[in-house]
Amino acid sequence: MSKFKIGDKVICINANFGATGLANPQYTFPIAETNYIVRGLHSEGNALLLEEIKNPLINEKLADTEVCFWEWRFIHKDQVSNYSLVNPKENE
Repeated sequence: MSKFKIGDKVICINANFGATGLANPQYTFPIAETNYIVRGLHSEGNALLLEEIKNPLINEKLADTEVCFWEWRFIHKDQVSNYSLVNPKENE
C-alpha cells in the first residue's frame, strides 16, 4: 500500500535516473526539488503517476503501462525540511 494518495502534493528527493534516463530519452523524468501532484498509483501501489508528467504508454494494448516512478523518490511536500536531496539543483 502506498504512503501517497491521488491529489497529494509531493517533492522529488531523488532524481538520479542515471543510465535509465539516458537510455530512454522518449520519457520525461521528475526533477529534484520540484513539486508534483499525484494523479495515480501503479496497480502494485508502490509507484506514482504525476499530474505534471504524462509519458506515452509502454504497451498500447495493456492498461497500467505508463512509466511511473517509485514512491521512495518522493516525500510529502510538508516533510521537505526533514530530508537531504539527492542531485539537488545547482546554485545559479
